[in-house]
Amino acid sequence: MTSRTVALDEVARLAAGLAGATPASVVELFPHGTVRAFRANGVGLRVDEDPQGHALEAAALALGAAAAAGAPALGPTLLAQGTLAGAAGERRFLAYRWLHGRTLEATEAASRAREAGESFARLHALRVMDLVARLPGGAPPMTLLEGFRRAVDDLRAWMSAREADGLGQDLLTLALSDLQRALRPYCIALDHAFLVARRRVLCHGAPQPSLFVLREGAPGPLAFVNFERAHCGDAAHDLAHYALAANLDDAAEDVLLRSYLDALEHQGRGDRRLIVRYFARKTLGLFAQPCARLARLARIKRGDTLVLGDPVVALDEEAQRAYQEIARAINGLRELGGRARPVGAREVMAMGRLLAVEEVILRDRAFRIALLGQPYSGKTEIASLLVRRLPKHRLIGTVAMARALARVEQDLVAESVTPRPRALVARLFERGFDLEPKAEPPFYTARLDGRDVTAELRDDGPLHIRGGQLLDDDAVRAAVKDALLERSASEGLVIEGDYAAQLLPGRGHTFFVAADTGVRCARFLSHRGDAVNDAAAAEHLKRLDDAQAPPPVDAVRIEVGARTAAAATLEVLWQLLPPGRRPPDDLTGRAPV
Repeated sequence: MTSRTVALDEVARLAAGLAGATPASVVELFPHGTVRAFRANGVGLRVDEDPQGHALEAAALALGAAAAAGAPALGPTLLAQGTLAGAAGERRFLAYRWLHGRTLEATEAASRAREAGESFARLHALRVMDLVARLPGGAPPMTLLEGFRRAVDDLRAWMSAREADGLGQDLLTLALSDLQRALRPYCIALDHAFLVARRRVLCHGAPQPSLFVLREGAPGPLAFVNFERAHCGDAAHDLAHYALAANLDDAAEDVLLRSYLDALEHQGRGDRRLIVRYFARKTLGLFAQPCARLARLARIKRGDTLVLGDPVVALDEEAQRAYQEIARAINGLRELGGRARPVGAREVMAMGRLLAVEEVILRDRAFRIALLGQPYSGKTEIASLLVRRLPKHRLIGTVAMARALARVEQDLVAESVTPRPRALVARLFERGFDLEPKAEPPFYTARLDGRDVTAELRDDGPLHIRGGQLLDDDAVRAAVKDALLERSASEGLVIEGDYAAQLLPGRGHTFFVAADTGVRCARFLSHRGDAVNDAAAAEHLKRLDDAQAPPPVDAVRIEVGARTAAAATLEVLWQLLPPGRRPPDDLTGRAPV
């Protein structure tokens, strides 16, 4: 994630250099993505807070091409582009002459459909052969089936992110899967309309009413702003995107298309196959737009897509738009899906959660967590997931740590040294003992002296016996607790296994994990080769349960049942949230049937 780093005084100095006078004020406008917008002294300035971003390069190329459209201006006049040196490094900027007027309101998009159609026609009629290789998306425009496959890939990426979050299949994923299946034969049937050669045009890329400007005293076509997603593509895609964003009714849509085609014919650039492609693109767009937003949500959460400001706020805002777009898709495609009744955005929200944002909310906080539980209930996997989902936390497995202590003790005895508990524990951490969480069993990599000692610590040999003896020693546990307290000053702790609650330094959170007996038996049989059937496994687990000490009275019980470890981890994260941020209902989704 990125924060706003370019200061207003730096923008003021840049505007003064371009306008020849110090601006009386610098007004910051609503940002788009990582691009911030400013107005000063009749100059518009856009600054990309992503140091590696190339959005303004595409915008500059598009504005240069738009200048050839003549009067009235199709877009603002480009004044300069380059890099702005600030306190936090260089940022790309783009400066243009401010268009005097106001942006188009969504409520008046239908009444301005004719002017919008004429503006699109002027944009798409530009000669842009020299831009094909310079703008993003240099390949020929996608066919309908290619666009459908991309939407499906976005849907799969989101579903994978949900699964990793611990959210199970629910009514929401079922509804989107139904839309995907219903739309596929439609896209196959109409793909032939996109297989003929199509003229590539300069597309705005993300047109919506707020990106049109009604110029003062200049009737006629509207002007475009914000060309950061400009590319050479299919005109039908641009028009369909705008019609969906503006929520045009049938009458306004007819006006948009008629004015567009008439203006295009007037300029000798007619497109006889546009109508079929437009309605096909619009139909696919009902499904593709929410899928793209869902994939963007997952990228923002992972940090792959940069945003300005608080990522939690950005995720909340994107989620609200996604729910609205999903509701629109369900309603717009219900003819293909069997004439289902219309739904509202609130009903779609009730179908299930989009993503789990618990770890994003908790990302900058540090906790001391003890994880107890029934044997073979998945405690180690849950602890590993917690550390991977909460940065600044260290994983401590009591069994692995006790065996590492026994290994260090062996080395000291070989040197004719009889260590006291505190010296032994200090020596363990001096030798760099660490557990690195992993996604695969045994869910960690143990390191000592910089070496991988995982296999050695998991062997049921002398270290197993001596490690258990050391962990049962009150003096050793006290020494370990003090050592962990010293190391938890700047990071969090997740302690898993026997005596975890006793080793927890200071105030912390204690959880007790309970799982379904059948799941535990299956886990036991996969881990141990000496049990030949479920009955023997169940008997062994019963003996382990009987020997286990009762959990602390303040421990929060996590009923895993037959759910995944990711779902149990999500419940732990939910318990760590401030009370006002906890979801009111079950957080792992609703059953599809």
